Amino acid sequence: MAVYRHVVDQYGADRIVLGGRSAGGNLALSSILLARDEGLPSPAGVVLLSPELDLTESGDSFQTNRTVDVVLPNPLMPNNLLYADGADLSHPYLSPLFGEMSAEFPPIFLQSGTRDLFLSNAVRLHRKLRHVGARVELHVFEAMPHGGFSGSPKDMELAAEVVRFVTECLPSSVRLTIGTLRRRMEAVVCCERTNQRHDLGNVPQMRPCSGRNRMIALTT
Repeated sequence: MAVYRHVVDQYGADRIVLGGRSAGGNLALSSILLARDEGLPSPAGVVLLSPELDLTESGDSFQTNRTVDVVLPNPLMPNNLLYADGADLSHPYLSPLFGEMSAEFPPIFLQSGTRDLFLSNAVRLHRKLRHVGARVELHVFEAMPHGGFSGSPKDMELAAEVVRFVTECLPSSVRLTIGTLRRRMEAVVCCERTNQRHDLGNVPQMRPCSGRNRMIALTT
């Protein structure tokens, strides 16, 4: 939270898009809840890709997509318990799906796949945000497992959707051109599971981390 506070002070919340994939999605949304509780402004937008939002694993897809998801074939309860270290798994800072939502939430982009073990997380958060009148998008890709297809046309389609969403969230005075940001996002998608380094060009403050479980703060 100290990092988020610093970035807000440095750039302004309206120039920040916070996001993450898998466990990174958990960190991103729980950070939004914590920032709100501490009186900090919300970012301009949030991108959650195959997010792990419910450490209790109460959603339907934890059963129906078990062994169907080729990336995460089985639930992760031992990992969840280790991470929680004795805390209540349903606490909103651990399972942000159970946090209090409102229409004042920042715009949220949700993505999952029909074979994603975490599909229910995205579906349930989408309905919860819709019920309170928050702005939210849900994109579910056919046959996609957790984390995507490692650079397939569907991954490129997802990258384009993320670029469009991020561009719409940012103020017009600081928007990157759609073409430039799309190329940077495609490079991130392509190296997602290979941990390879790519030259992402001179996009200010865009710092993707290697691996799937990551959180990205994109400022301009």
